[in-house]
Amino acid sequence: MTPRELLVLVDELPGDSRYKRARSTAWTLQENLTARLINELQDYRRDYRNAHGAEHHVALVTPPELPHETTAREAAEHRRAHHRALGPAVLERMLRGELRMTDIDPTRPIEEALGPA
Repeated sequence: MTPRELLVLVDELPGDSRYKRARSTAWTLQENLTARLINELQDYRRDYRNAHGAEHHVALVTPPELPHETTAREAAEHRRAHHRALGPAVLERMLRGELRMTDIDPTRPIEEALGPA
């Protein structure tokens, strides 16, 4: 098998194949670079038009997600939402004098420092 034949076979793998999951994208390198270039140009164009008083709404190119990428993104969004919800509780407890910075161990979950509500 020649390298070219191998490359053709790899390019034809399904989007959820082990190789493409390990590569972390369903798009080829050229498709990723092209999408990034288009998004950058759209950003520059939007900034220029907005700076000169014209409205410009862009639709950025977003690559398709593989199932494992969707799961990872949703888990990260859930963690961020959980931490955003904890922020006001921490601030309130600090303002009331019930919690000090020295009570918070950065190696442990913040919920342990908050204790029971």
